Amino acid sequence: MRTLQLNLWTTCIHFSFLSLVVFPNAATLFAQEPVPGPPLFQETAPPPITDRTEDQVAKFLANVPSSEPYGPVPGLRVWRSEVFRSGDILSVVVAICVALCLMAPGVYVFYSSLQGASLNLESLSKSVSLLCILAMAWVLLFYSLAFSRNAHTYGVLEREVDVMDRKIAPGNVFIGELTHSAFGGLGSSWGAGIVQHPLRRVGDRVPHILFMTFQMMIYLQAIVPLCIIASKGIGEWPAIPFWLLWSVCVYVPLCYWTQGGGWLAECVDASSAIPVHLAIGFTALGLWWIKTPSNTLVEKASHPTGLVTGWLLWIAGLLVLGGCRTLMAPGWTPDLPNFFLAGCMGHLTWAGLQFKASGNRGSLLWLFGPITGMVAVSSGSASVSPEFAIVIGFLGSLAARLTLLIKKNEPVSLLWLVFAVHGVSALAGLILTGVFASAEVAGNDIAGRPIVGLFNGNVELLRVQLLTGAVSGIVAFIGGILIMPLARFFGSILKRFFKHSIVGVSSDSI
Repeated sequence: MRTLQLNLWTTCIHFSFLSLVVFPNAATLFAQEPVPGPPLFQETAPPPITDRTEDQVAKFLANVPSSEPYGPVPGLRVWRSEVFRSGDILSVVVAICVALCLMAPGVYVFYSSLQGASLNLESLSKSVSLLCILAMAWVLLFYSLAFSRNAHTYGVLEREVDVMDRKIAPGNVFIGELTHSAFGGLGSSWGAGIVQHPLRRVGDRVPHILFMTFQMMIYLQAIVPLCIIASKGIGEWPAIPFWLLWSVCVYVPLCYWTQGGGWLAECVDASSAIPVHLAIGFTALGLWWIKTPSNTLVEKASHPTGLVTGWLLWIAGLLVLGGCRTLMAPGWTPDLPNFFLAGCMGHLTWAGLQFKASGNRGSLLWLFGPITGMVAVSSGSASVSPEFAIVIGFLGSLAARLTLLIKKNEPVSLLWLVFAVHGVSALAGLILTGVFASAEVAGNDIAGRPIVGLFNGNVELLRVQLLTGAVSGIVAFIGGILIMPLARFFGSILKRFFKHSIVGVSSDSI
């Protein structure tokens, strides 16, 4: 009964937050006619990057006020917008942050229930403490390493850089700077009777601090599956060093290379599938490779209500994310229908193969069908048409299910399951995006070139997707192997200083 009440409260909180954020602005977000009000930007602010020509960029930069240094890194300038009106794009981004934040308990309940473990308030409180520690680490260090920009960042305009010779300019394409550590360069300022908010780059439509919050929510909900599946293998005390080291050595570099403008930024990854799903999946493969103990998936969960509630929260969060991404884009993008249709096709493929293999429709494994489809299409959710999203959902779910069949004569390990569901399906979707991406859906990239895949005659994008997938998988796999002994070493040191558990997740109380 206590578990049922806990899950009902979680569900109510989820939809209450969404109603508070989205519903008051529904008229603004879904109105057919433009809503009257002050302009989102002053005249000095540029239109979105995809809508600007080089002549417009030159005209804008010729009339901007004198720039300010971009933190301690010379070369870049701070771009400020004078007006941000409540509603429109800001409401959408806030709604995404709330959905991502509330996906974390859904993922936690889902994976915990799959192990047949008992949920209790002690384990939940420890997990909240852990997420708070990771959030502070993100603000103090991780965000700056993952998203700070410099003269070498992909997509930086020549006119944004004071140091024109990029060979001697500071920064690199492999890891970010400490520009934004501890909120550096994110604070607003007051001048001429108005409040000015820093932007991350020219053309952004949200304040830099909100962009940082959005990326923090992605990071927090992404690390939860790894926390659950590795809890038994790493023990209670090495838990914190493991997750911090994994963040620094795997998540942050992959995030900077692909999302932050590093050397793999030409890849198409609309929903951060590489630092989230692919990194988690191949890290789980590394942990499985070194024979890290892992709970075996049980066929009958001890708390089916918690299992279904967690699954619904997860799926609902993914669909809300897809819908908000559709609203957030400057033009129309089919993120929501692509997520939904790929998830449906993933479920049909997964369920059909499972029934053919075992004749069992009641196994808990069927819950992963829609997830494999959504994970597969996450890279190209804004770059492929809905019919190709169905194909990607089918092939991604097929690849994940076939990966599970390799171990069909053994008990289903959670590490191998996560590798199949997150790693294999994300890698398949990343490659298939390089095949089916279409300029009619995706438009141009940040460099102004049309996003076209192999199906439309462009081999280069497929090459970039293959290279990105291979490098990311290798980094995550090696990270899963090498980080474990370091985490155990630092965990033994922590155990000497603390007598009782503070935030570690014990496998007995999950």
